[in-house]
Amino acid sequence: VDGTRKIDFFPTQTARDFVLENANYGLYFLENIGIFDVAFLEFGGRLDRNTSAGADTKPLLLPKIGFTYNVSDHDFYRDLNFSDFLSTVKLRANYGEATNFAQPFSQDKTFELSSFLGVPAFSFANPGNDDLISETVKTTEFGLELGFFNNRLNFSGTRYKGITEDALFTPVKLPSEGSQNQVINIGEVENSGWELEMRARVLQSENHQLNFNVSYNTNENLVVDTGGAAPFVVGGFNVLGSVVAEGESLGFLRGTAAVLQDDGSYEFETNTTLGKTFAPNFGTVSLDYSWNNKLNFFISGDYQFGGKITDLSFLLRHLRGADDTGIPEELIGTTSPFNYTNFFVFDNDYFKIRNIGISYNFGDVIKPFSDVKFGLTVTNPFNWTAGDFDPEATGSGISAQNGFASGGFAYGTESAPRIFMSSLKFQF
Repeated sequence: VDGTRKIDFFPTQTARDFVLENANYGLYFLENIGIFDVAFLEFGGRLDRNTSAGADTKPLLLPKIGFTYNVSDHDFYRDLNFSDFLSTVKLRANYGEATNFAQPFSQDKTFELSSFLGVPAFSFANPGNDDLISETVKTTEFGLELGFFNNRLNFSGTRYKGITEDALFTPVKLPSEGSQNQVINIGEVENSGWELEMRARVLQSENHQLNFNVSYNTNENLVVDTGGAAPFVVGGFNVLGSVVAEGESLGFLRGTAAVLQDDGSYEFETNTTLGKTFAPNFGTVSLDYSWNNKLNFFISGDYQFGGKITDLSFLLRHLRGADDTGIPEELIGTTSPFNYTNFFVFDNDYFKIRNIGISYNFGDVIKPFSDVKFGLTVTNPFNWTAGDFDPEATGSGISAQNGFASGGFAYGTESAPRIFMSSLKFQF
């Protein structure tokens, strides 16, 4: 750069030496009050300050409060005739606030060296934002827990709603501003849904114990407000991208869709919503069994359905004329593939067995050792997916957006490896 000296006896050498430091600090308070050992009130809060915030911002106060009422812990309830049948009744209610800080140093104004008319020139790398603050998530939930048959069968349900205020996004700047994009606090995002769970002790005897658990969750994700910003792409491409826009799910897929008409022709609808990248339905399942306190077996998995994902590998194969699977013949070669991007979007449903394990305690059969236990575990043994790819592994290179990354593009990715492990434990 002009005004500096350099030694170039050899090919140009570039060195960089810098220190970055970020701090988060504040105050924390929490109190729990029990009322006759059946009701419990918890309240407190945090006062957060972060150097990632702009110079003009103040610490954030984050309160929390929760209430639990164990109806079945009353003495009068235990004396009721149906207390063995409905053995547990618990009510819950909570409210809390939390923050998500901007990426460190995103509030700072920085410059980069570029070339203009063959000579070094400076331009903005990050415009800077002295008013940047942490986004705040305000969550409210109400829950109910029920236990039947002396708690051998348990159900729990929770209704939740989380509102993200001052959401951190990086919208596209107008070209007339002559400035690069800057992360700012704009808009509001809402997440709401249900969390349902069942836990059952199917077998419970001296020699046999069998437990089964399953959960089902829903999530409705909605961008309520973008502070007046026009829809902007946060991943993928302009012709088929992951987009943030008011009234839609975060990072929803948008592109041009070819729609079949009654006369057999196709109409091309631009900027069409092609699906949510977040699956609105998901859950887990698990089972464990033990025999005589010697043999133990467990299996666990999870699932999701209702979302969409782009098979980018298929799109690239089609662009090169190598794969036309599922594409109507009337469209092939007559128009750009970017006019029928809906044919490259598929369900992101899956059911996966995450872990299977078994172990056996041989006791002291191998002298002089005792408590000899041998186990086998398989991780990621089975995957069932709606498409020919793993929708959980995304290769879109989507922008992080300060913690938000919806994925939605399958390309050049592989599932997590299948791992086999054995273990031998003993005492001497």
